[in-house]
Amino acid sequence: MKIKDCKISAIRNVLFVAIIFSGLFLFFPTMSSQAAVSGDYEYTVSGNEATITRYNGTSDHVELPSTISGYHVTRLGDGYLGVSMFANQQTVKTVKVPDSVVEINNSAFYECKKLENVVFSKNLKVIKGIAFQSCISLSEIEIPDGVVSLGGSVFYGCSKLEKVIIPNSVNDIGMSAFGGCNILEEINLPSQLTSLSAGLFVGDRNLKSITIPQTVLTIMNDAFLGCSGLENVTFFVQKANGRKTEFSTEAEGVKK
Repeated sequence: MKIKDCKISAIRNVLFVAIIFSGLFLFFPTMSSQAAVSGDYEYTVSGNEATITRYNGTSDHVELPSTISGYHVTRLGDGYLGVSMFANQQTVKTVKVPDSVVEINNSAFYECKKLENVVFSKNLKVIKGIAFQSCISLSEIEIPDGVVSLGGSVFYGCSKLEKVIIPNSVNDIGMSAFGGCNILEEINLPSQLTSLSAGLFVGDRNLKSITIPQTVLTIMNDAFLGCSGLENVTFFVQKANGRKTEFSTEAEGVKK
């Protein structure tokens, strides 16, 4: 019986990963503009806005420019699966993103394994899928107020991530966004969130406690799959009289 259960679990995990990556392909561009070069940067242009697609410098501490060749830098990364803008500089440790940037594209910081700290733009609105996947040296992330969306697997596999601060402006968090964050113990969920996506915390074995905002209407499949250390889940519900009530659950998969 145990062998059968293990096989079923393994098959489900494989299918789940396949679904994640097939979904991400829907958001990747099919073609790219020819990149121009300015100093240490490659970039593309649309209108009067520039997207930095590659950093070719040698510094471990990078402060990205707000303008490049007269264009306002509004986006980072070319959006292709597994193509990091720091692919040529794998030892980068800190990055400061200028306030002109409103969007971080898919894979922008993918597998920047030495990256320890990111200072985000104050005007950032969107961080797309797998933007920081497998950044295994990141220990803390503070998402700036004003961000509305975090893409699928955005911080997946950030195995040293201990602290995440998410502002209440975020109303959408994609599949497996915080999966594989092995030492993450606690996380705040934004008050505007309406759904917990599939595999949101998959494999986070040290997650101990979480509070579900009263705005959440749906918890998707496997949101807490593999969270073997989870001890308490707190819900808030709105009663007919308008009063808010707090209660905890000992549902299946949560330790008693």
